[in-house]
Amino acid sequence: IFLLQQYLIRNKFGALYQFMLGKNNIILKLSDGSSINVSRELFRKIIKNINKITNIEFKQGNLWINCGQLPISMLNALPELLSGMMCLCEKDWSYSNGVWVNKNMELRFARIVTPSWCEAFHENVYESDVKGREVVDVGAGLGDLTVYFAYREASKVIAIEPIPTYVELIKEN
Repeated sequence: IFLLQQYLIRNKFGALYQFMLGKNNIILKLSDGSSINVSRELFRKIIKNINKITNIEFKQGNLWINCGQLPISMLNALPELLSGMMCLCEKDWSYSNGVWVNKNMELRFARIVTPSWCEAFHENVYESDVKGREVVDVGAGLGDLTVYFAYREASKVIAIEPIPTYVELIKEN
């Protein structure tokens, strides 16, 4: 599969060699001509998802993959965000002006996506009947389940989150 997607990463063998040497940062030369340093774990995630990647570019500090983008610094620190982005791209979400949008579900999310967005809205991992009930989301994180419960017509959703950065993202969502 890696060889089939050879046009995406120009230095695929060099990158694999860096990985085999155990380097923590791997230089990727992308099909758009840009070069980017990725963490070892992010490289592993890219390779794991390579058969799903149709486009990869690096622009203005953001890594664009298929339909979405995330800051490379964030992806290197939290490589699991790539899985969330890949899942949303597969489920007809699009990213524009800092917001993820799904027209079929009439939903919008701000900037950051995690695998739990897909788990909640597409894999029904958290499926429960909350319609008309009050729900408390303790440790709300990015607000994925907070939004999910509101979407499932809970009468009231209370999100409790101690991290100020996450609180701001919850407000955006």
